Parts: sequence; structure tokens; C-alpha cells
Amino acid sequence: MTRTQAFIICVSALSTNAFATRTIYMDDVVHAGTGISAASPLNTLKLVKTKVAELVRVYPTEDIVVKIAPGLYRGPQQIVSWSETEVNPARTVTLEASDINSRPIFDGEGLNGTRLFTLNYTRGRSNIVLRGLHLKNWVNGVAFLGQRDDDASANSTNEITNCIFENIGNAYYRGAAPKPTGFSAIGLTNSDNNIIRGNSFINIINSEGGSSLHAIYAAHNSQNNIITENKFTNGSGSQVKFRDASNFNTVDSNDFNGLPAKIPAVQHSYCDQAHRTPEQSPCTKTGGECPSQGTVIKMNSYGGVDLFFENTPVYQPTNTSCFSSTPIPVNQYALIENFDTDEGGVDLMLSSARGFAS
Repeated sequence: MTRTQAFIICVSALSTNAFATRTIYMDDVVHAGTGISAASPLNTLKLVKTKVAELVRVYPTEDIVVKIAPGLYRGPQQIVSWSETEVNPARTVTLEASDINSRPIFDGEGLNGTRLFTLNYTRGRSNIVLRGLHLKNWVNGVAFLGQRDDDASANSTNEITNCIFENIGNAYYRGAAPKPTGFSAIGLTNSDNNIIRGNSFINIINSEGGSSLHAIYAAHNSQNNIITENKFTNGSGSQVKFRDASNFNTVDSNDFNGLPAKIPAVQHSYCDQAHRTPEQSPCTKTGGECPSQGTVIKMNSYGGVDLFFENTPVYQPTNTSCFSSTPIPVNQYALIENFDTDEGGVDLMLSSARGFAS
């Protein structure tokens, strides 16, 4: 063997290893296996979490894919909170349906006030992918959480695609009183550069505190996220909400249907203590909140929706740290173009043009 041939073989081996994938198998079988083959699957997300942490530690240069078989997954052992032990910033960890035509169903049964999947990570790229899953009967669904009060402590570059979120909110809660508040099917806190694509949101409803619940709620410096090609059907609050310096996000080619009168499909908001009335609770974030800027809303359809965008509140913030120079004109908070009303249409494009008067 020549030195050149040996070099080529060595490089080929390194290249193959660099793009290798480790697979974990999950099924709704009664007895859990090792997870290393379809014949010996794990049966809960808690066991998957432990296995993922092991593989991230042992194989840091390899992607990890969790193949989840069709079935019904229930109970507290399916509720997980992931952190740095399950995250590989250099590679991707994917939880996906093994058969996209028969999605695994994670049923909260209306008995738990929490959510199925939470990512608590503040060190940048987290690279979590959720694909082809079906969540139903939860008060909240999925959340990617960075540090709310520290802009630099974010997570990023996650993806949620082709999932179904059905019956999310306290309207479906069957546990002990009082009812917990539902906030989001997908929640982002200081979470950037995510893609939320091709999902269906069906019945995202709070029976108490209806306007507090959103299909997608991006808050506290969640920036440069893409929300595209999703379908929203029935909700009690605005389906997409941006709060507190969640800048430069795109809402593109989505289908919005079935909102109460005067509830906007897309909403901006932030809390400014100087403008709170005595009956309103105080802002909770240290240092105050800022408006979101640079939202792009384009090529969406709004069948049967009264209001497609609302910017509230309408005043300039008293928090001077919100702007590096002069305050941005209010009419630059969002760019709305090429909207498609669909049959039924949008009766009211903007709430009295709120947020668009210079």
C-alpha cells in the first residue's frame, strides 16, 4: 500500500466517523429494553433522556436520532426536562416519528399542569429537533428556555417540524382545582434561530384566561426565528405572540383560522412598569421589557380571522436601554406585506392601525 493510498483510507475513515449517527429506539411496549435496536426499545422519554446523555458523553462527534414507533405514550415518565447533559452543541439530537404516516401520540390526558418537553439551556447552539410527533391534552406543550434576564444566555438553532399540537390549554385540564394557566403549545424564552415549520395547531384553548394562551409564544429576546407553513385552527388567544425584544422574526406562509372576534393572529406586547395601572400586576422582569422590532409578516392566509396583527401597548417605552440610539419609529416595529385574506377574509387588518402611527 502506498502512502497516498493509506492517507486516502485514513481520511475516508475520519470523514465517515465525523458524520456518523447513533440511533435510539423507542416504542410503547410494556417492558423497556436497551434502546439500541428496534427489537429492544425504550418505552419512556425519561429513559431516552438518560440514554441520550450517555451517547452525548461517549460519542461527542456523532448525531443522535431517537426513532419513536407509532403508539400511545402516557404518564409522568414521558415528561422530561433536558439540559446541557443531553445537548451536543456540535451535533444534532433528533426525536422523530419512525413512521410519519402513523405518528406517536404523547397524551397528557389533561391530568398534568406542566408540559411534555422542556429544554433548559443557556450556552448557545442546542440543536434539538422534534419531528413528526403528536401532542394532545396538555396545558402547555414544548418550551425552549434560555435565561430570561440575561440576553447573552440563550439557546439556539432548534427545529420543530411536521408535528401536531392538539387540545392544548386548560380547557382540557381534568386535574385538581384550581386550573393552571396555559401559555403556549410552543414557548421560546431567549431562544434564537429556530425553525418552526409545517406543524398543525388544533384547539389551543384556555377556558380560563383565554387570551394568555398562544400556539407559539416567543418572549424575552427570542430572535431570528422562522415560523412558516404552519396551520392554526381554533384558539383562544393570538396564535403567534412576540414579547420583549423578540426581534427580527419571520411569520411566513402560515394559515390562520378560528379565532374569537378581535383576537389578532399575530401580536406584539411588552410590559412597561411606568404605564401599569394600579389594578394591573407589576412587571416581573428585572430592568423592564422592550418592544419587539423587525418582525416580518408575509404571505399568510387568514380565513375567518378578524384581526391579523396588533401591536400593544402603543406608547414608546420608558426603559431607555431598549434602543441603542434614537427610539425606532413605531411604524417600523413590523413589516407586513403580501397578505392573503382567503375566503372569508380579514375584516379588520390592523387594530385601528395601532402600532403603525409614526
